Amino acid sequence: MKHSFYNMELALPNSERLLYNTRTDYLVTLDDSLYRRFDRLDLTSEEAAALHEMGFIIEDGADELKALRQDHFTAKRNGHELHLVIQTSTGCNFACTYCYQNHSVKNLEADGIRKLQSFVLAKLATGVTQLTVHWFGGEPLLNMEVIFTMEEWFKELSAQYPHLSYFSSITTNGYLLKSPVIDRLERETRISSIQVTLDGPAELHNRSRQLKNGSGTYEAIFRNLRELLVRSARIHVTLRYNVTQVNIHYIKPFLEGLEAAEMLYHPRLELNFQKVHNYNGNAEDESGVYFASKEDYAAQLLDVYRLLADKGLTLPRYTVLKKVHCDFEKRNTAVVGPDMNLYICTASDFTPEYSLGLLGENGSITDERPSEMVERNIFAKDKCLSCRLLPLCMGGCSKLEAMGEDECIPERYIFLELLKLYYQEQIGAGALAGS
Repeated sequence: MKHSFYNMELALPNSERLLYNTRTDYLVTLDDSLYRRFDRLDLTSEEAAALHEMGFIIEDGADELKALRQDHFTAKRNGHELHLVIQTSTGCNFACTYCYQNHSVKNLEADGIRKLQSFVLAKLATGVTQLTVHWFGGEPLLNMEVIFTMEEWFKELSAQYPHLSYFSSITTNGYLLKSPVIDRLERETRISSIQVTLDGPAELHNRSRQLKNGSGTYEAIFRNLRELLVRSARIHVTLRYNVTQVNIHYIKPFLEGLEAAEMLYHPRLELNFQKVHNYNGNAEDESGVYFASKEDYAAQLLDVYRLLADKGLTLPRYTVLKKVHCDFEKRNTAVVGPDMNLYICTASDFTPEYSLGLLGENGSITDERPSEMVERNIFAKDKCLSCRLLPLCMGGCSKLEAMGEDECIPERYIFLELLKLYYQEQIGAGALAGS
């Protein structure tokens, strides 16, 4: 037997050793005696069996990197999954200061719906058994009737294809997410997850996320979110906080506002913190919102995670099961624009340069070209091969890499400190495996 390359370890103040394996997601503590025997692989058969099952020790002939590579490329080539991000409209009612999209207005209309339906049917004929749709924009609720029309069609499709599983979600700025809309989404769709963004307390949010007439949007979004959590019995809410150098210092009062409204600990609310990127160079850098480096952002993100831990909130974690960094690295994943172009990802400009092809009649694709994200080989990158976080990161963001920026996940720079927080979280939950 030998140690897994993907073991991370940290000495604890009580002389125990904390072990985490990034490939299996197991977190354990070993007392000093057991750790010393683990270190020299002098274990009883029961200890060896347990640590082997959790991935901390592996067979001498095991090739973890080869297994990762196989899982990765199998996931990329999976022909049974179809992931579509559908833009109902490229228009938006907001004028966010950091937005990288060009909001010339084009809506998904009847002819586009017909072509999209033909495309889905053609994919089903190739053996697709899992269909995932994410409604996107611009602002998708500006053309919401398309969502209800297509959701009804997908419902009928599921009845015709009993083997087909269908999941849908939506990203919206939340301004139009009023009670009648919430009720229709609950009643007429299978949307199970909604992502909405708030960028801090009201004053800060209203500086960066305004209506086109300059009016603030925080109060309306906050009210709609509260209504959503009350009126819906099943829809999960991802509350995104787009982190800038300015608003990262205001996360505590932001959380306090959610807590005062009895939303912070709601079982269907999840917090998501994401660094703002100027993906296409289209956004303004008002007051220096962009971080100088990923490492600088990570150092400040650690303080955010500590704050979450202090409040007893679940810490964000990367999954070890996806096998790819981003679903857009899979061959059957694309953004469907209202112009019927298939685009490479949501962070790209929706221009011909980023088109993978054009949906035509009967499910056909014209001018089809391979996706650079699908073709990308992270196992040709030395820094990935030598990184113990590879199973979590899986090569990082290919869009950032193409821009010449740091594509790694920010947690790379703070992971050992994060392990302490994960340990405290598990101790609090009473769920830490140990010896």
